[in-house]
Amino acid sequence: MLTRFFLVLLVLGPVFCSAQTERLFVFGHSLIDHRPPAIATPSDETTVPHWMYLLALASGKDFSAGGQYGFLTTHRNLPPTSQWGYDLVPGVWESDTEAFSEADVTSVLLTAANFIQNDILPGQDYAGQPGVSPVSATEEIFDWVSLQEPGTRLYIYENWPETNLAIPNPTYPLNDAEFTAYNLHTLGSFHTWWVDYHDLVRASRPNLQVKMIPVGPILADLFEGNLGNQIPYTELYEDLDPHGRATLYFLAAMVTYSAIFQERVPQGYVVPDIVHEEVRNNYVAISDFIWNELRSFNTPDGQSRVFFGALPVELVAFRGTTDGKTVQLDWGTSAEIGTDRFIVERRGPAGGSFSPLGAVAAEGRPADYRFRDPQPQAGNNTYRLRIEDADGSMEYSPLVAVFVPEGAEELRVVRHSDLEYRVYGLAEGSRIQLLDVNGKVLLERKELFNGNLLQLPQRLAAGMYFLRASTRPGTVQTARVLVPR
Repeated sequence: MLTRFFLVLLVLGPVFCSAQTERLFVFGHSLIDHRPPAIATPSDETTVPHWMYLLALASGKDFSAGGQYGFLTTHRNLPPTSQWGYDLVPGVWESDTEAFSEADVTSVLLTAANFIQNDILPGQDYAGQPGVSPVSATEEIFDWVSLQEPGTRLYIYENWPETNLAIPNPTYPLNDAEFTAYNLHTLGSFHTWWVDYHDLVRASRPNLQVKMIPVGPILADLFEGNLGNQIPYTELYEDLDPHGRATLYFLAAMVTYSAIFQERVPQGYVVPDIVHEEVRNNYVAISDFIWNELRSFNTPDGQSRVFFGALPVELVAFRGTTDGKTVQLDWGTSAEIGTDRFIVERRGPAGGSFSPLGAVAAEGRPADYRFRDPQPQAGNNTYRLRIEDADGSMEYSPLVAVFVPEGAEELRVVRHSDLEYRVYGLAEGSRIQLLDVNGKVLLERKELFNGNLLQLPQRLAAGMYFLRASTRPGTVQTARVLVPR
């Protein structure tokens, strides 16, 4: 529930479960962050991080990002520089004032050029650069990141090819037959190059557990299947490089979000009008398609190329919320094979070992579960699930930490008059923000006190908004605000 807060502090080891906080740094180029676009957009809609932030916001997650432009041959000149900033997305690292090791980056995304695949193999040297290949450059970058931030999750972002790799002497825009040939090339030899590239990096750096996100092939499959001939080429691409328009980067972000957060994109997200209506109208079906494609992208021995450490049960969420007196734990599964039960365990603010609180029987099918801790201790209560199979084997879920302050109350917004609302549950001198469904800040107030009247902007359209406020130092809650017609 958005009216209560939850905070995930720690995930121990690479596990297949959604993260709640993601701090992403990208060694990338314009197939991840394309600015400025040929046709101006209201914000940063031709970047993947922009859309990932809005999807994360709709899921109640924290997402920040930064990166630098370049290709592998230049990215290997370390340390990098944080060049990317956004209207909405919080930054992840100030390279002018702090070391990379101080940025608390959780994931690094890296991509190769999209015009070399017909010229060199992944392990072959670049022309004029002896000893430097796509694989060796990737090894240098990932080795450096792992020394700076041990445990950072490392991803290769498979992009889409330059058009002339698939079509001789192409002209913009491609016709339907040419676009089909382009998509088939993306799914064919272009994708094979990236799989070989991933395999070589995995073989040379097995301890780094490098993963790959097949963005280009999944989009090509969509354009030839679910969305076949439904979206004009000019609504997806603006040139033959090919840089995309907002719709393309939104779809790329759906794939990247699902891979990095290890869950489907939020089903209730309202897709903005800047994205083509075929995507808006088929958002849930596209989400399911992307999720199934990612789940089936495996190595020959059945290991996921995308996700970290599958659990015996596939968790799609594990969250903790508090009303200030009790803690409610919610989790869901999208698959249960041989699962017997979930043992809920807690560790108190003083630390020490975990103690069992109770057991919940597994349904044996995709299901949602709920467990309430009636007597949490004041401070950080840390929870985990011990997931037991019928054969006696077990795994642990990620950790979820919920702060329960003494005498805390949840954030509440009570309508007083047409555009006046009373806000309760605030810390002294709270700073509040009013956001629309796209994450745009519409109003910001400082020094608002508990029970004060909040005047919303005049001419505010009817609909759903979100109020974000601090309820104690360092703790933020979000509440829904419904403006009636």
